[in-house]
Amino acid sequence: MDRIEFEENIDQYLSGRLDRDKIDDIWVEMVQDPDRLEYFKHVANTKEAVRELEEERKAVVRNSGTARYVKYAVAAAIALVIGVLAVMRWNVEPAAVEPVETIELNYYRSETGDVTNNPTQVNKVINRAITMANSGETKKAIDLLRQKRTEMKEPSDRALLNLNIGSLQYNNGAFDSAITSFKKVIEQEQHIDVLTLEKAFWFLGNSYFQKGQMVEARKAIEQAYDLNGAYRRVASTYLNALADK
Repeated sequence: MDRIEFEENIDQYLSGRLDRDKIDDIWVEMVQDPDRLEYFKHVANTKEAVRELEEERKAVVRNSGTARYVKYAVAAAIALVIGVLAVMRWNVEPAAVEPVETIELNYYRSETGDVTNNPTQVNKVINRAITMANSGETKKAIDLLRQKRTEMKEPSDRALLNLNIGSLQYNNGAFDSAITSFKKVIEQEQHIDVLTLEKAFWFLGNSYFQKGQMVEARKAIEQAYDLNGAYRRVASTYLNALADK
């Protein structure tokens, strides 16, 4: 969501007028963007401070009945609001971003959630490779995936293996190799699901980002954004931040 929409949603949230789905959306925004989280903190603190000052003003009215004290309390509240409004406008520039540090490796589960009883051979292989990598045997894990890739007939299976090979290479700092692996996934775009394709573009963009190749990074992240799926929001944040790089 853009800045204006985000600020409007924050106001509705703190006023108790935002639905559950929107609340989830703005928390995703704040987790991904520290500046927006700071904005939320400032606004929340301001609303609480104004509420306390309003209570104080009412107490002054009840106890004194004089206009002088009422004006003093109101003036204090207004001054505080003005001060925080200045902070709220403090930075509308896109937040700085960094390439993801590591790619999370996800075990593939069966419908019952049992990773040891997965119905597909490719997922069993991936689970085994992830276990090896988590035990410090990254090279053996990559070799296993490469070996099984030659045995797989389905393009979607080979793409999934390449996605995990690239992820392991990325986490090992081998960004050139990771780029090659993620490109192999994208070559199978006619045969794979949207989420797998989206991940490939997103990870490819971050691989280029790690190498400082910003033009290529933006192009890949734009592809992830255009797929309009799970990575759209975070891709939008990165594209805004990388617009002038």
